[in-house]
Amino acid sequence: PSRGHTRVLRGAGAQRNLTVSDFTEDSFPVTLTDVAYHLAILTDEELTFDLRNFASQILQRQVRGVADILEEGCVDMIQNAPYAANGAIHQVAPADFFKAVNAARRALDEALVPSSGRILLVGTAVAEALLNDERIIRYDSQGQSAVSALQEARLGRIYGYDIIVSMLIDHGAAYLFLPTAFIMATRTPALPL
Repeated sequence: PSRGHTRVLRGAGAQRNLTVSDFTEDSFPVTLTDVAYHLAILTDEELTFDLRNFASQILQRQVRGVADILEEGCVDMIQNAPYAANGAIHQVAPADFFKAVNAARRALDEALVPSSGRILLVGTAVAEALLNDERIIRYDSQGQSAVSALQEARLGRIYGYDIIVSMLIDHGAAYLFLPTAFIMATRTPALPL
């Protein structure tokens, strides 16, 4: 982050000089590589006689199929990031999980990673252990709609971080990160005429 400067209040001469800050941004190329799709071939007879509602019987499944492919790509990116090269992999006993999250929080703080928006992504076994622990602040106990929390896969909060469960990551794994740590670019294809 760019730091501010100070000068002497009511100074004279050189004390009134101001320091100019440069703003720099890093850039790197992003390449679109794949087209995610779900193709269904239906006969005229199926469309005419078998389908009652195209949106619920076909389109909903197609959208879910594309969403699954995109989610698998995200999971692959998260699980295969170069954590070991940065000393960011830690094996912890289940009893020490809360201490490990707190230690990870400190490491991110010391690296000046913004604290707002951090997410704790957990596998199913970690989620089960957390839901059995009384220290977790569950969304349903905060008055948030249980349906809303379920739809968003949010379990609760630890040390100010939203806990999101994924059925696709390793069941015993957990990742603490900002959503901006990973890049995924998607674009909807042109609508058919």
